[in-house]
Amino acid sequence: MKLESAVNARHIHDNSDSKIDELKLQLQKCIIEKNDLEITMEEAKQDTGLHITFSLFIFAVCMFGSPRFLHY
Repeated sequence: MKLESAVNARHIHDNSDSKIDELKLQLQKCIIEKNDLEITMEEAKQDTGLHITFSLFIFAVCMFGSPRFLHY
């Protein structure tokens, strides 16, 4: 009976270790995905800023007729 209990305890311990390893791997994957999303978001913000700048340039060209107004 003691041997059987020890075997069961060992099996439970092994399963717990396996589950912990699986959860660590999932956590690492989530962290990588979060970092990738943060990079993508930052790139999108920068692209949006460039798009707005370009749109303002086009607006200015339309208002003043040409980009010559930029020259001093």
